[in-house]
Amino acid sequence: MALSDREITKVALAIQNQLAALRLRQYTRLNDEIARVTTSLSELQVVRSKLSHCSRRQWHAAAKSLVDQTQRILAYLPHSATDAKWALEGFRTDLPSLREIYEELRQTEEEFGELKFNRETHDIAVVTDPIELEGMFLGDFEIQLHVASICEARLQSALSIVALDPHPAASNNRVTHPHVNDEQLCAGDGRTVIQAALSSGRICDFFTLVRSVLTNYNQDSPFIPLSDWDGTVCSDCGYTMPDDDVHGCFVCGRQFCEDCIDYCRRCDENVCRGCTEDCPVCEETFCPDCMTECPKCHRRICKACLEDNLCLCVEENKETSDESADEQPTGDGESASRITAGDGAGREGSERPEAAHSEGVEAAQAGLEA
Repeated sequence: MALSDREITKVALAIQNQLAALRLRQYTRLNDEIARVTTSLSELQVVRSKLSHCSRRQWHAAAKSLVDQTQRILAYLPHSATDAKWALEGFRTDLPSLREIYEELRQTEEEFGELKFNRETHDIAVVTDPIELEGMFLGDFEIQLHVASICEARLQSALSIVALDPHPAASNNRVTHPHVNDEQLCAGDGRTVIQAALSSGRICDFFTLVRSVLTNYNQDSPFIPLSDWDGTVCSDCGYTMPDDDVHGCFVCGRQFCEDCIDYCRRCDENVCRGCTEDCPVCEETFCPDCMTECPKCHRRICKACLEDNLCLCVEENKETSDESADEQPTGDGESASRITAGDGAGREGSERPEAAHSEGVEAAQAGLEA
């Protein structure tokens, strides 16, 4: 559906205001670049005056210092002049009139068949035909121009590329086109030309140039090459692999490349490294289904080791029992007689003080009676 004259005029007026604001920014930038050039020239004038004074007085050391300063200023001056020259590029064309912008919008509508208009933001957009690059179907895209951001002179702010029928790269679903990542266009060498078309109000050229980037594949600067577009991404290392090289883990169901998949040593099923378990007895790798729990120590071991009664706790219990038996007393007659003799001596020694005490008490009583 074609936009009404009133809507087209409203969009054209908004674009004209943004281009006027952009021109003011361009004036400011040019003024700053000129200021850098004039500062360098002023410094050269001061150095020239001092150098003349040093020559007359034959101050060689001071003159040498001024020569070094001159070299530094002259080395910086060409860069300032180049930046000022680039700042002049924005003034190659005059600001377009409202009528010229209106005609650009109508031409854009005719070129793309429809010009979308957001009445709240005044953004405009066109839709490309379905795009296929080197046999890879990518679908159609909506090229959005954010009118309120034209004055920022940044293509990333003013432009968005939205996939309407997304066929993203297997390794990154935000890359919907080899030159589009997170709805941002990498225009490569075409960036300067696209920005120039927008800054001069050539709206139809702007959309046409962006479409040209989308319909052509630059193999030197893709976010993801078309050769790596399809396939399956390894859940471990992130490598995009052909479908014939995919190995699925039967435990978690994720897909892995040949270098990241393992297998169970008992049932030979493919198992990823995150799902495998190591048996502490035989030190082999198994899937969870081929592992079991020892009923005594409750450790996880493989079923083969438990069936052969090879759990470590069996050997440990046996060693503990053998050590306990070695530490028991021998029980021979000599040791028993020593213990008996020792007990008798102890009892005899303990009875003698009591007998002596009784005899002393009796003697004391006899003395008192006498």
